[in-house]
Amino acid sequence: MPITPYHFGPSGLLGLLFRRWIDPVVFVAANIVVDVEVLVSFFRLSNETAHRVWHVHTLLIGGIVGGLFGLACWDIRPVRRLIERIGRALRIPYTATVGKMILGGALGIWLHVLIDSVYHYDVQPLWPWPYNPFHRMWIGFYSEPQVRHWVRVSCLVCLVAAMVVWRWIVARSRRRLKPRP
Repeated sequence: MPITPYHFGPSGLLGLLFRRWIDPVVFVAANIVVDVEVLVSFFRLSNETAHRVWHVHTLLIGGIVGGLFGLACWDIRPVRRLIERIGRALRIPYTATVGKMILGGALGIWLHVLIDSVYHYDVQPLWPWPYNPFHRMWIGFYSEPQVRHWVRVSCLVCLVAAMVVWRWIVARSRRRLKPRP
């Protein structure tokens, strides 16, 4: 994706829908963490292409980094408290656990990798295999600008859907907290 916030739509939607099994805040945050690799390339701290500096934009290394990110979010107490505060501020009823955070980190990066695999030719999701079957699959049917357009539109649609789901969750939790007369 050209801009990381596009990832907030799909990650926000899936994070909210599966909050029972994954930590939604860590799931969304993992989509930001993975693009540190692109920043390193952007500032020319590496000669590799944008998505191949440390191979974080792969399912193998990305899953490991995401799991470690989730574990760090749990293990570093101020970070865990910050994540819990963000969840409370967003009025998302969930309980942070180490398993949810590790799974949220790994799956968050995997989602980012899959979206970027369709959007960018230089992502190698199945590294060490050097090809990107997800990009090639779509480019075979559509032009690259069409594919990129539909990925952006899909991410924006997911963002709107995530806002609707979030609003539903907030309204539902309010009804549960209201005292009955």
